[in-house]
Amino acid sequence: MTTIAVSGPILRVLRSALLSELGVVGEEIERATTRPDMESHHEWFEGPLERFDAIREVLDPLGWSDHPNETQRLLALDSHRATIVQALEARLRIERDYADVDEDLSGAGRQREVASGFITHIEHFLAGLPEVA
Repeated sequence: MTTIAVSGPILRVLRSALLSELGVVGEEIERATTRPDMESHHEWFEGPLERFDAIREVLDPLGWSDHPNETQRLLALDSHRATIVQALEARLRIERDYADVDEDLSGAGRQREVASGFITHIEHFLAGLPEVA
């Protein structure tokens, strides 16, 4: 089993990305509940519920909230790699959008600086993530 240590800024970024993805999946579940004949189509729920469970399985060992003195968390990469990559790639798209802010907007420089820092952390983490069998 491949285990990775998640520490430093990427720990909070990963946690936040996973929680955001949980929200996306929640919206998919909500949309399924508004469709006619939802009671006859359990398959509409299967994919979102599988992704919900996969995200929860990463958040449980990672921790659902930030702790002031936390240094690192260990994650089993074999079973969680796809979920981790999916969440961080989604966050990377968001941060790139934030970094591409119009200079004329108030706070644009700070927004670009923060987003660029997150982009660097995510790209570095993803580049160092070992492949699993």
